[in-house]
Amino acid sequence: MSRIRFILLGVFIFIFTIAASTMVLYANGWRFSFSEKKLVQTGAIFLNMNVREAKIFINNELQKTTSPISSSVLINNILPGIKKIRIEKDGFLFWEKEMRVEPQQTNRFLNILLLPKEIKTNYLLFSEQFGGITDFFASPDGNIIAIQQKDKKINLWNRQKGKMIENKLLILPFAWSGDNSIVLTKQTPQSNNLVVFMNMNEEQPTSGINIPTLNNPKILIDNEKFIIGTINKNIDNLSTLISVELTNKTDASTKTRELVRKIKTFAISQDNVYFIDQQYILWRIKPDGSGLRQISKSSLSLETDGNIELITDNSEDSFAIREIDAETLWIFNPQTQSFDHIAQNVLSAQFSPDSEKLMLISPNEIYVYFIKETFAPKREAKTLELITRLSGRISNSWWHPQNEHLLFEYDASLQIIELNNEVKRNGGLLLNNYIKVQETKSNREIIALNSQGLFLFSIPKISGLLSF
Repeated sequence: MSRIRFILLGVFIFIFTIAASTMVLYANGWRFSFSEKKLVQTGAIFLNMNVREAKIFINNELQKTTSPISSSVLINNILPGIKKIRIEKDGFLFWEKEMRVEPQQTNRFLNILLLPKEIKTNYLLFSEQFGGITDFFASPDGNIIAIQQKDKKINLWNRQKGKMIENKLLILPFAWSGDNSIVLTKQTPQSNNLVVFMNMNEEQPTSGINIPTLNNPKILIDNEKFIIGTINKNIDNLSTLISVELTNKTDASTKTRELVRKIKTFAISQDNVYFIDQQYILWRIKPDGSGLRQISKSSLSLETDGNIELITDNSEDSFAIREIDAETLWIFNPQTQSFDHIAQNVLSAQFSPDSEKLMLISPNEIYVYFIKETFAPKREAKTLELITRLSGRISNSWWHPQNEHLLFEYDASLQIIELNNEVKRNGGLLLNNYIKVQETKSNREIIALNSQGLFLFSIPKISGLLSF
């Protein structure tokens, strides 16, 4: 009897040891791979998206569904190897990606956008109310919209108040200030004479203020309000940089300052003016003429002495120079305080909102230059990557506000595409059959005009753990 008990005890200890070891291995991510016929350590996938209650498939098998309150999900204990991930939700196009799962590693996809099958549009104004709307130009926040009727009359629509604003605009504006209070326009379509209207976000904007004719005029608001531009371009493509200070009175007066002579080009950022001098050195100056400071140490050596464009954003060290005729692009290196050549055949360029990337547009291609190292997915700093190549011409483009998608106009349609390049990039159509589109300052809305009227729609966007 004691011998039987001893045998049973041994069997029990053996079973317990096997079970405990299995539990420990299981808890530490070990699984048996039937294809390899051995124990392997597993990996994981973390997904963050713009929708809730989405179904997650791995190799066509449903694994999880995101909760009603969260748009993120972590899937653990995935056997290593190539996996096909697909995310589905009713009313949306599916998102799909093929990836390699590695032992003890987590694949992270933090900016997944599922695109709606049908864009929900909200009409603001109908063309029939005005005998036809032919054009528009919205303030940066999209709250005030200047519309041009078929008879060329200009109206101002205040979205928040839901009514028209009294105005004396004769021509559609071509520039708004960042705070929506100032617009720039011309006296007539054929004239170069400039007119400024202030207090545009109030019940009665000021009458037009005539200011000197400037090339490439821009609005800058510091403690005061300024119009910045150039005059007197000579045969050497050099100009004089001018600032026109505005007052807020109805009978507004202006004060014109000569800031710098013999410059190649300029740009504004926040409350600063940046310019390139005749030696191709970058400088900064305040709109009142104070604070002159050299930014780049050495002169940029160009093959031709043609026209150039200075590109900047709201940071203190993000600058690029584009040779307009040669279509060559250079980017400022803060470490060396000089410009590095990065690309040819560039028609336009734009920094991302986080200043970590630079979008480059050629006639039918979009590239992104990664200024800093990224980790999801991993890219080395100073990497130039082709995002898409199309058969036709790209007419316009801009960054998604969360830095990981691009929007662009192509073949009379508005498209979106992700930067994540694992196997394929997801993207698709947002809008077509329109006359004109404009993004608002926050880029969370698009204002568009079609034959029926003026409408807006929201851009798909990640909203952290809770989706919109």
